[in-house]
Amino acid sequence: MDRAYEMVTILLDALAKANMGDPEGAQRDFERAFAIDGTDPYLRKTYEDALLRIFDHYMERGEWEKIDALKERSRRLLGER
Repeated sequence: MDRAYEMVTILLDALAKANMGDPEGAQRDFERAFAIDGTDPYLRKTYEDALLRIFDHYMERGEWEKIDALKERSRRLLGER
C-alpha cells in the first residue's frame, strides 16, 4: 500500500475514533501514523487538533491520570519536552 494512502486512512480512522469517544483507539492510530512519517506537517497539525477532543473526553469523565499519560505520549510523538 502506498505510504501516503496508508497514512490518510489511519488519520481518518483516528479522527473518527476521537470524535466518537474512543480516545485510546485514536491515540493508537495516531502512533501508527507517526511511525510511518512523524515529520509530516499535516499529520502533526491533525494530531494537535484531535488532542483537544481527546483531552475534553477525559476531562468530562474526570480521568486525570489518563490526561497525564496522554500528555507524556503526545510530547513524545511531537518531540517536545
